[in-house]
This record gives sequence, C-alpha cells and structure tokens, in this order.
Amino acid sequence: MNLKSDRQIACLQSKGYHDNAFVTSRALHIVNQLKPSATFPLLEWFFKNQERYYNAQTRNISRVAVVNDIVNSVTEVIGNSYHSALEFGFNDRKTDLKTRVSFKGKSASRSRRAGSLVSLELKPTNKPGYHDNAFVTSRALHIVNQLKPSATFPLLEWFFKNQERYYNAQTRNISRVAVVNDIVNSVTEVIGNSYHSALEFGFNDRKTDLKTRVSFKAHYEKCYRTHNLSFAGVIQLTIRTV
Repeated sequence: MNLKSDRQIACLQSKGYHDNAFVTSRALHIVNQLKPSATFPLLEWFFKNQERYYNAQTRNISRVAVVNDIVNSVTEVIGNSYHSALEFGFNDRKTDLKTRVSFKGKSASRSRRAGSLVSLELKPTNKPGYHDNAFVTSRALHIVNQLKPSATFPLLEWFFKNQERYYNAQTRNISRVAVVNDIVNSVTEVIGNSYHSALEFGFNDRKTDLKTRVSFKAHYEKCYRTHNLSFAGVIQLTIRTV
C-alpha cells in the first residue's frame, strides 16, 4: 500500500497520539517522498512502537535527541542507504512546512469563522500550531476546558497568535518539561493566576493525557475508516442561538 496523498498521511499522522506526533508525521512525509512503498510499513512500525515516543519516555530529553532516534529507527525500517537523506529531510524547511500544512487543513478557516458565531461550545480535538509541541498545547486546551470553559477559545486564539514560540527550531534543544512549564506560565497569564496550581496538576494528571490521546485517536480512526482525506478542524463548534 502506497500513501501518495499528503492529506492521507495527515489523516493517519497521529501515530501514538503523543507529544512527538509531529516528528513521526514528518518522518512519514519524508519517507513518502524517498520511498513511497515504505510509507505504510513505517506507519505500522510507528503504531507497534508508539510507546517508545510517549510523553513520559521523552519528556526529559531534547527534541534533537528524539529526531536522531527516529532517523536511526526509520533507517532500520526502510534501509541504510536512506540514512543521509532522512537526516537531510529533517533539516529541510520544505518537509517542515509540508507537515505543518497537512496538520492545518481546514482548521484556519473554521477558526476565522468562529468570531461571527452567536455562541459556541468548544471541544478541542487536534493540534493548535501544527508543530512539535502540538500535543502539549492541545492538552492545555483540554485542561482549561475543564477548569474554565469560557477561557478555552481565548486560549486557542492565544496559541495561534503565539504559535511560533513553540515551533520546532525554538524548542528543539530544550526538554519537554521546560516546554510544559513555559506553557503553564503562559496559560496562567491568559486565564488567571488563581489557576496556576490547577494547570500544573492537570499536566501531571493521567486523565488529561488520556483525554487528549483519545480525542486524537477518535478523529484519525474515523478518518481512516471513512477515507476522508480532509483534516478536521482544531475545534468542533456547536452553534447556539442566544
């Protein structure tokens, strides 16, 4: 099976639904260019070995170390002759943009329309920012949606406005713990100082990790079953008239 459509990769790109989802997705895009016949075997490998890149296992190591591990692992899957090309792929701005665009899909247009709605209920499901830290920012939205639902959309807007702060280049040499701490402090400024401890607790609560993981998984499984190649929005909107 060859996955030749970038949107089809986007539809399947949450291998493991973890903090490193963007990096593993980028690996799929790179391999799909280098050796299309290896894309699906690599996808299967990521599913089989997804725990290797879960939050707990990688939270104290840099993104560079994670990328190096993925490059070495992918090399074993698709062949040693591709090692240099894989390294180049992860340093090629085009593959970063390609992965970012496939994540983004229709979410930008949906979020722009949100301002005109009379009333809305937000259910964060996917990846604000379309970057390596997408899972963490999505988890922050889930936590805030529990703590202070009225602040969920303002926080979503804040993430879009400040998404470059968590891009790959800016965070590649710092640990996930440092990124989470920065997000907790930033979200505190958005929703109020009284929520700081609750936000810290939320990021240590297994339930919020599972909730974010499940919301990722549900979308992609539906996407795979229905062969829907369009990427769902960052938020689900329920319109309510006032």
